[in-house]
Amino acid sequence: MLQIFRKKDGAVSVFLTIILVPMIVVSCLFVDACRAKLAEPVVSSAGDLTLNTALTQYDATLNDYYGLMASSQNVDEFLNNANEYFQACITSQGVSASEGKEFADEISGLLTGRSSDITDLLQISETEGSSFTIKPVENGTLENPALMKKEIVEFMKYRAPIDGVSDVLQKFKDSSKDLTDAQKNADLVDKKQKFYEEEGELVKKSKEAYDKLQEYINLNITQESVSEMKSSFESVENDYKNLHIKMVKDLYNTQRLAQYSKSDLYENWKPKENEIQKGQVNSYINNAATSIRDFVNAAGHLDNVYGQMPKYQAGTVYDIQYWVACNEILQQNNYYSNYVSKAQSLCKNMAKLKAAMDQLSDEEKEESYTLKNYKNVDTYGEKKRSELYEGLSTQYENLKKNYITNSQSAYNQLAGNLGRISKENIDNITTGSTDEKVREIANKFNEYYTKYDNAYSLIDSAVGLLKAAKSRSEEYQEKYRTWKNAADQCNTTMGEEDRKEIADLNDDVFKRATPEKIQELIDRLNNVKSLLGNLKKAIDEYKYNGTSVRKIDSYSTLKNKSGVNANKISYKKQELEKYTQDSFKFTTSSAIGKTGITDANNPAIDKVNTPDFYNWMKDRFQDYDEEKKNQAEKDKEEEEKKHDDKVKDANQANSDAGNEIKDIADRPSAAYAALLQEGFTDGKVKASKVASIVSGLFSDFSGTVNQTAVDLRDDLYTLDYIMNMFSYDTFEKEGKYHLCGGGVNLSNYESNYNAQSEAWNNEAVTFSENKTLTNKMINSSNNYSYGNEVEYIIYGNSNEKNKKSAYGTIFAIRYALNLPPEFQENWNDTTLKGMAIAIESASSGIIPAPLFKLVVVLGLTAAETASDMQYLKNGMPVELVKNKDQLTWTYAGYSEKAVSGKGFFYSDYLKLILFTKLTGNNEYAVYARIADVIQANMGQKISNNSGFVMKKANVYYSAEANLKVEPLMLNLPLTSDYSGSVSDGIIGQIKYKAYKGY
Repeated sequence: MLQIFRKKDGAVSVFLTIILVPMIVVSCLFVDACRAKLAEPVVSSAGDLTLNTALTQYDATLNDYYGLMASSQNVDEFLNNANEYFQACITSQGVSASEGKEFADEISGLLTGRSSDITDLLQISETEGSSFTIKPVENGTLENPALMKKEIVEFMKYRAPIDGVSDVLQKFKDSSKDLTDAQKNADLVDKKQKFYEEEGELVKKSKEAYDKLQEYINLNITQESVSEMKSSFESVENDYKNLHIKMVKDLYNTQRLAQYSKSDLYENWKPKENEIQKGQVNSYINNAATSIRDFVNAAGHLDNVYGQMPKYQAGTVYDIQYWVACNEILQQNNYYSNYVSKAQSLCKNMAKLKAAMDQLSDEEKEESYTLKNYKNVDTYGEKKRSELYEGLSTQYENLKKNYITNSQSAYNQLAGNLGRISKENIDNITTGSTDEKVREIANKFNEYYTKYDNAYSLIDSAVGLLKAAKSRSEEYQEKYRTWKNAADQCNTTMGEEDRKEIADLNDDVFKRATPEKIQELIDRLNNVKSLLGNLKKAIDEYKYNGTSVRKIDSYSTLKNKSGVNANKISYKKQELEKYTQDSFKFTTSSAIGKTGITDANNPAIDKVNTPDFYNWMKDRFQDYDEEKKNQAEKDKEEEEKKHDDKVKDANQANSDAGNEIKDIADRPSAAYAALLQEGFTDGKVKASKVASIVSGLFSDFSGTVNQTAVDLRDDLYTLDYIMNMFSYDTFEKEGKYHLCGGGVNLSNYESNYNAQSEAWNNEAVTFSENKTLTNKMINSSNNYSYGNEVEYIIYGNSNEKNKKSAYGTIFAIRYALNLPPEFQENWNDTTLKGMAIAIESASSGIIPAPLFKLVVVLGLTAAETASDMQYLKNGMPVELVKNKDQLTWTYAGYSEKAVSGKGFFYSDYLKLILFTKLTGNNEYAVYARIADVIQANMGQKISNNSGFVMKKANVYYSAEANLKVEPLMLNLPLTSDYSGSVSDGIIGQIKYKAYKGY
C-alpha cells in the first residue's frame, strides 16, 4: 500500500499546479481583507490622537484664574495643520518607508518578476473630494450656560466637597420658617391695609354722594311745591290766548305805521315884507304856475289812490288794521305826503306872487310877460302881468275850494279818519307790555324747569356716586372676607392678633353701609329722578304753536313762533276775529298726569320714608368740617412721607457705577433678557409690593431648602463659586468688618475700616479674605466691574439698576421681617390710638383710625428697615428676626442698638437671592451672566485687553473623515489576470466621526 505514495509518475504535481493559482488569489484576497479591517482601528486611533492633541491647546490663564477648562482663544493654526497630522498618524505604524518598499518589492518580484512603488502597506487615503476636518462643536463653548454649569460644578467638586456647602444650606434651613412667616405676615398686613383703605374709600364715596344729596335737598322740592307749580300753570293757556289776540290784532303788522294828522297847508300864510322883491315878480309868476301844475298832479294821484282804499264804516272795520291797510297803500308812492308838500308849496308861492304884485305900480303891472304853457295851468302866453296874475289867482281859488278847504276831498277824508285812529291807538301798537308778559311766563316756567333739571342732575350724580359706593361696599365686604380668611389660616403671632381685631370690629360701617342698604337709597332716588324727569317733560309740553313756552322769552320770539300769516290779517272786524281764533294753537301737558307723588317717589327724601343709608350718612356727615378733614388728610400724608427719604437713601449703593458689564461686546447672556427691577427703587413702600416680592422669592423656600444636600449640590456649588470668585457692593466693607473683630457701629465704622486698609491689601496666599478660590486677588486690577459683579449676575442690568434692585429686594425682605415686632410694639400704643381716633373723627371716618395706625406702623417699619439697610450697606450684619426690644424706630422715637455679629450680612442676602434664582426656572440666565463677568475680566483686565470672548472658549471638538483602503495584492497581474482587477481601486471605506471635550 505504501507503494502508492512512492510512485513518481507526476499526478500530484499536476493537481498542485491546477490549484496553485486559485490558492494564491485567495491568499491575496485574505491579505487585502485583513488590511481593510486593520485600517479601522488605525483610523480611530489616529483621529483620537488628533483630538487629544487639540485639547492640549487649552487656556492656561482661564484655568489659573477661574478653574475652567477651555481652548485657547486662537487654535486656528493647529486646526489648519490637523489634516497633515492625521495623515501622518494613519501611515503604517512601526514600519519605515524603506522597509515597506523592500517588503513590497519582494512580494511583487515573486508574483510578477517586477519591483513595486509601494511604501505604505495599509495604503489608507481620503476619498475623492473629501478631507479630514476637526472643528469646535456648535454651541460647545463656555458661552453655553449648560457647559458653564458643568465646568463650575467640576471645579467645585475638588475645591469644596459637599460638606463644604452644608453650612450655607443649614443657614438657609434655619431661616426658612422665619422667611416663610415673613411672607405670610406681609400678605396679612397687605390684606388688612386694603380692608381699611377700602373702608376709607367707601366712606369717601358716601360723603361725595351725601354732598350731592344735600345740594338737592336745599332746592326744597316737596309734594307741596309740586302742587303749587301745577296750580300756577292752570292759567297759562288763557294768558297765551290773550297774548295771541293782542299780537294778531294790534302788533303783528303795526311796527312801521306812519303817524297821521291834518297838516297846515299854509292857505293863510303871508310872507314878510323883506322876503319879497318886486323885481322878481316874473319869477314869482312862473313859480306860481309850476306850483299849480304840480298840485293838480298830486291832487289827481291822491284822488286815484283814495278811490282804491277801503271805505271807513264805523262798526265794521277794526281801526288799527284799517290804519294798516291805508298805510300800506299810501306808503307805496308817497302820494299822501306829496300832496301835502305840493299844497303847501302852492299856497306859499301864490302868497308871494300876491305880495309882489301889491308892490308894483300900475305901469309895472301893465308890463307884458310871456308865461310858458304848463300842463293843467289855465293861464299862459304873452300877457300883461296883471292878466297873468288874475288868471293864476282864479285857478288857485278854485283849487282851494275843491281840494284844500273841501271837507269831502280825499286828503281831508284821509287826514280826518287816519289822524283820529292813529292818535287813539298809538299806545296800543307798542310791544312793551306783551313782551313783559311773555317774559314773565317764560321765567316762571324756566325757574321750575331749571330747578327740576338741577335736581335731576344732582340726583343722577348722587346715584352714580352711590353705585360707586355700593361697589366699594361689595369690595369692602370681599376685602373683609379675604383678610379674615388670611388671618384664620395664618399661624403666626400677627395672625393671632388680627383674628382678635376682626372679632372686635366696629360694625357701624360694616352693618349700616351694606350693598343692600345703599341699593335701597338708589332705588328711592331713581324713583325721584323719574318723577323729576316727568315734571321736566310736563313743563316742556306746554307749547304755543309747537314751541315750549319756556323757550319763548320775548315778543319777537312769540311773533316768530306764532305761525301767523300777515296776509290773512284783515281790517274787517268779523274776518279778523275768525282768523285770530283759528290761528291760536296751544297744547298742555300729557305728562302732568304721571307726576303723582307717593312714599316711593316722594322728593323729600330727608323727611318722608327716609332710607336708612341716608340716615347713616346724615349721622356721620352732618357735622362735617372740610378744614378739619383736610388737616386730617394732611397729617396722614405727612406720616406716609415721613420716612420716604430714608427709604430712598437705603437703596443707594456704596461704590460708583464703575465699568458696565452689560455694555461689553459679544456678551454670552445677550440671548437672556435682564431681570426686571425688584424691590423699592423710588422710596415708596407698599405692603402689597412687599408681599409680592417676598412671596415671589420664598413661596416654596421651605420645601426647597429641606431637600438633601446632594439634591441641591450643583446649585450650592455654583452659589459658593459666585460668592468666592466675584465682588459685590459691600465686599471690602464686610472683609474689613471681619478684620476688626467686633466693636463696629454706624458712628465709628469709617475710622475702624480705614485702620484695616493695609491689612486688607495683603497679597499673601495665606490671607484669603480678599482672594478667589484660585488664590487670585479680587480687586480693580483683576475685576473689570469691581464691586458690581454678583449683582450683575443676579439681575443683568446696569450697575445702578442692579444694585437698586438688590437693595430694594433686601429692603422688602427686611421690611417683611420687621413687621411683627413693629406691630407688637406700636399697634396698641396709647398715644397713637388717641391720635388715630382724632383723625377718624376729624375726617368723619374717611380716614379710619386703624388705617391711620397702619400708616404710622408701616412708616415705622420702613424707617426700621432703612436703618437696617444702613448697617448692611456698610458691611455690618443685622439680626434676621428681631424682637421688639431690638427695634431702633418706635412711635416714641429713634434709639441706636448695638450690632450683633450673628445676623445676616449683605452678602448673605445676595446668597439668599441667588439661591432662589438658581433653584428656580431662570438658572441658565445666571450661568450666562457668570460667563459675561469672566469674559469681561479676562478680556479687559487679566489678559490686557486681549479681546477674550467666551464664544472662542471651546470645550468640545469634533473630527470627521471619509477614507478608503486601496488593494495591495488583488491588483497584481497574477491575481488580476485570474480574477479581474478591482474596478474602483477600493477594497474598503471608513467613515470616521468622533467628539472629545474637557
